Amino acid sequence: MANKFATALKPKGTRSGRGRPRQGTRHIGGHFPPETVKQLRLIAVEEDTTSQALLEEALELLFQSRGKRSFG
Repeated sequence: MANKFATALKPKGTRSGRGRPRQGTRHIGGHFPPETVKQLRLIAVEEDTTSQALLEEALELLFQSRGKRSFG
């Protein structure tokens, strides 16, 4: 008999197949108003990208504006 919970054990982040491996990375985040989250997701859809990629771009711009080294 197959385990009905087997799919629940699938590692997170593999749903879309577009994400990068998480090994060797750390999670950073914040709490934002729903409107901010919706706008970020809309931009991601419009540009056929991910929220992750947009956040990476935003951090890159922040580091550049502060004269800090990029890690991407």
